[in-house]
Amino acid sequence: MGAGAAGAGATRVWPPVPGPLTGAPIALLRHPAEPSRFALALVALAVAAAVAVFVLVSLGQATVLLAIVLGIAGAVLLIWVLVQIWRIRLLGDAVLVSERTLPEVQAVVDVVRGRLSYSRRVDLFVVDKISRVLSADDAPISLTTYFGVHVLVAEGDALGDPGDPDEREQLLFTLATYVGALKARYGQWWSPIFTAFQMTGLTVFVAPFVLPYHRATVFSGDRIAYACCGDLEVSLQAVYRALVGTTVAPHLRADGLTAQALQARRRPLLRFAQLLRPTPHATSRYLELLSFVRLWTPAAFAAHRPPLAGADPEAERVLTALARRRAHPAVVLVGIALAGAALVGGLVLGAVFRDSAVARGIVEAVEAGEDGGGEGTGGGAPVPTEEELLLALLPPDLRAGCAAGGADPAAGLVASIECPLGGNRPDGLTLFAFESAPAMGDAFEAFVGDLPAGDCAIGNARNTWVLEGVTQGPLGCYESSAGDTTILWGSAANAVLALAQDATWSPSVMYRWWTTDAPTLR
Repeated sequence: MGAGAAGAGATRVWPPVPGPLTGAPIALLRHPAEPSRFALALVALAVAAAVAVFVLVSLGQATVLLAIVLGIAGAVLLIWVLVQIWRIRLLGDAVLVSERTLPEVQAVVDVVRGRLSYSRRVDLFVVDKISRVLSADDAPISLTTYFGVHVLVAEGDALGDPGDPDEREQLLFTLATYVGALKARYGQWWSPIFTAFQMTGLTVFVAPFVLPYHRATVFSGDRIAYACCGDLEVSLQAVYRALVGTTVAPHLRADGLTAQALQARRRPLLRFAQLLRPTPHATSRYLELLSFVRLWTPAAFAAHRPPLAGADPEAERVLTALARRRAHPAVVLVGIALAGAALVGGLVLGAVFRDSAVARGIVEAVEAGEDGGGEGTGGGAPVPTEEELLLALLPPDLRAGCAAGGADPAAGLVASIECPLGGNRPDGLTLFAFESAPAMGDAFEAFVGDLPAGDCAIGNARNTWVLEGVTQGPLGCYESSAGDTTILWGSAANAVLALAQDATWSPSVMYRWWTTDAPTLR
């Protein structure tokens, strides 16, 4: 964990794991729910990413997608730099554990690393009060981990007296819970996949589905720590110290704590409150540890059974049920397959349903949420203008440069916007908002005049247009004597008429643009 550990690690002979779990593979010590919780978290993150890909591809925002990827990479680098700066600041405000600063603590750290075969760097800093360097709400021992950087910050009192043999063994268990959780979370072959999805920043949208995996790795860390310590009474005393502190821990009764843990387990509200926590409730960890001990070291559990005699009779049934759980061997592969399918599905759907109303609705919902989050306690969100409502009918990449046009109340025209386009789009696009669908229809007739009914794919014609099996409104296209090409289409539902013009395009090119990239006015 400290610099001293790295220097001496090549020559030190690590002590063997004591007790009945000597040589037990880490895979057998993992909590049985860990693989399924990983699959759930991965699929949830993949679905969120697939929705984002669908929206961006559907709205033709490939450049935005690339910018987001580059932005994520930049944010990862920036946060990594900030974490490094924070670590440097800790050197001035805390004591970095090493063989030269706190050799007794470093010796315990070395034992933990050796018994768990953990070679990654983990820095341990000691402070008098955790609030000096972290939030006052953080636990007396807190782990910060980000993109390969792992930092443990502990209050001195939480470590106990490393010179006392009993407290040293309790410290070994405590530190092993954190290192064991790291080994459970980052020691799997699937860890890079999960890390890549977390880097998208979408965890906040699916946190209730991701945090169960973090809680499962905490349970795994407790199991691994017990294997590292090999002594149930020492392990439980460390748990008691974490719950009530060093002074009160020797007086805590196991039967009363077990009864309280069972009571908490029976209350749905408490279990629901755990959904948004990255760590499980302390009482849940206590029950899970007892169930693991009961399964793997029956003799140790039998020796501990007398203090549990006064516990709820339900304890035996619950501990048995917890111990019987098994991980499904294929659940991780199924989760990875579903995650991949979700991503491919988002990409394909975005490519098939161009300018989808669903995609625009998602964008509008996100924008509305952001706008609502910034509102004060005044009279609510402002009512959008007619021009703003027209602008919302356009995909984001067509909105730049749009300006308000005129209105003609006598003709039922309430607002209009004019948008210069160019490039691989028409020269300009104008949207007209009318007070009613009949008024929009009258304006359409004024534009098309005596155009014959027909197919715009062939030449000058008028018709109606259909989207997703529903007739939306009128459609007309024509080429003027000056060579300008015009296509206009209306939405009866919104009483909106759109008109696109270009001075050089042929009618066939204009119609091809309209069929693939024109806004659907929804």
